[in-house]
Amino acid sequence: MITFFTSTKPFHGAVRDAQLNALRSWLRLHEDVQVIVFEKPAGIDLGAVDPRIDVVENVDCDLGVPRVDRMFSHASTHARNDLVCFVNSDIVLTDEFVQMAAKHGRGLAGERLLVGQRWDFDNVAGEWAFDDHWEARSLANVPKKLHAPAGSDWFLFPRGQYPPGRLPPLLIGRPGWDLCMIHEARRAGMHVVDASAASLVYHQNHDYSHKKVAYRSVHEEPEAQYNLRHLPEDGKFLFTLLACNEEVSPTGLVQPAWARGDEQTFAAVERVLGGSPWRVWLAAARRRYEARRRAAWRRRAGRGRAGLAAFIRRYHDLDDLRFDIGAGKLCADAAWISTDRDLLDITREDHWHEILGRHRVAKVMAEHVWEHLTADDARRAQRNAHAFLKPGGHLRLAVPDGRHPDPAYLERVRPGGTGPGADDHKVLYTVETLSQSLEAAGFVVRPLEYWDARGEFQFRDWSTADGKIVRSRRFDPRNAAGTLAYTSLIVDAIKP
Repeated sequence: MITFFTSTKPFHGAVRDAQLNALRSWLRLHEDVQVIVFEKPAGIDLGAVDPRIDVVENVDCDLGVPRVDRMFSHASTHARNDLVCFVNSDIVLTDEFVQMAAKHGRGLAGERLLVGQRWDFDNVAGEWAFDDHWEARSLANVPKKLHAPAGSDWFLFPRGQYPPGRLPPLLIGRPGWDLCMIHEARRAGMHVVDASAASLVYHQNHDYSHKKVAYRSVHEEPEAQYNLRHLPEDGKFLFTLLACNEEVSPTGLVQPAWARGDEQTFAAVERVLGGSPWRVWLAAARRRYEARRRAAWRRRAGRGRAGLAAFIRRYHDLDDLRFDIGAGKLCADAAWISTDRDLLDITREDHWHEILGRHRVAKVMAEHVWEHLTADDARRAQRNAHAFLKPGGHLRLAVPDGRHPDPAYLERVRPGGTGPGADDHKVLYTVETLSQSLEAAGFVVRPLEYWDARGEFQFRDWSTADGKIVRSRRFDPRNAAGTLAYTSLIVDAIKP
C-alpha cells in the first residue's frame, strides 16, 4: 500500500471542494492508505474528514511555506507503507494508480522515482460523492487536456529513499522544485520512470485567489525567487519528463520511445493498443519524441557527417532511409533526413559512404538542386545515388522546366537568369535531356510533371509519401488561381 503526503491550500471556495475531492479519492483506494498533510490548513479540521489523515505541524518552513527537503525526509522516515508518494492536493487518483504502483513501484534494483503527466479539467460538480459510480459521474464525460511534460504533480518512491539532506532546501509548490526532483534523481543514478501511460491522474483547474498578491505573476513571488536562489548550481539543467530514462509501456518498463527513436516500436504499439485510451498518451509521446528528435538533429548536424551518421542510426528505421537533398539543417518532415552540401556533397562517393556505410537509402528527393550542378557533376551525383539506393528505390527530382511556355518563367530560371538563385544555375533541362542523363546512370525514368514538345502540360498522379515537391502543379501557391503560373519538371528515377 501507499503513504501519500501533501501540503494544502486554505480550504475555501472551489479550492476547498477540489482538495476534499482529491483527499477522498486517495483514501478510498485502500483501507490501509495513509495520508500525511504538512501544516494545519485553514478552514477545516482534517481529522474529522478521516482519521487516517495525519497532520504534521511545525515542519520547517521558509517564508511561511513548507520546505520540500523536510517534507520528503519526514514522509520517507515516518511512512507506514513501503511505497511513499507526494501528490499535489488538487490531484484526483483512481484505482489504476494503485495497480501501476504495485506493478512498477517495486522490484527495480536500486533507487527509483516514478513520475507522470496529469489531465487538466474543470470541475463543475463541486464536492463529489464517492460511491461506486463516482468515476463515471465525475470524470468520464468531462473535457480534459493533457498537461505539458514540464510540470509534475506526483512522485512515487520507496520508503527511506530521502533521508535528511538528500534534497536541496526548496519551497513546495513554487517554480522549479518539481523539475529539480527529476534532475536530482537522474544525477543520483536512479531509475526515473515516466508512468504517464499506465496511470491517468486528474487535476481540477482552479483560480489563484489564495495567492498573497493576486495580480502578481507566480514567478515574481518572493517564494519563487527563494527557489531560484536555492536551486543546484547546475540548475540550468533542470529536467522535464523527457529526461526520464525509462517509461511504462504495454509490455513493461522500456527505454522511452522518443529516446530510442524507434518508429517500428510506435507502429507496433499502435497496433496493440487499438482504440484504447493509451492512444491519446501515445500521440502525446510521439509529439514529444519528434520535438526531441528535431533538437537532436540540430545538435548532430553541427558535428558533420559522423554526427549525421550517428543521428541516423539512433533515430531512423535503417530499412526505410529517406534523404531530402539540399533541404538544409531542419527536418520539414520527420520521416526524411534533410541535408545540405556541407553535410553531403552528392557528387562525392566518400561522403555517401561516410554517412551510410553498408546501409542503403530507400528514397531520395531533390527539389531544385540538379540545375545547380554542371552536367559532369550531375552525372557523378546520379551514379552515387544509384549506387547507394536500394533495389527498387527511387530518386525524385524536380528542376525548372525548359519547355515552360511562359517566356518570363524561362527568363527567371535560365542559367544566369533574373530569378532568385538563377545566377548559379548551370543547366536548363527538358524532360528528354533529364531522362537521357538518368537512364545513362542505370535508372528507369518515370516522368510525373512536364511540358512536352507540343507545349502541352503532362501530369501523372504521384504520392507525397515518396517526396513532396512544393514547386509543383498541386502545391505551388502561385497556381491557386487555376493557371499554371509555376511548375517544375518532376521525374522519378527508379533503380531496377
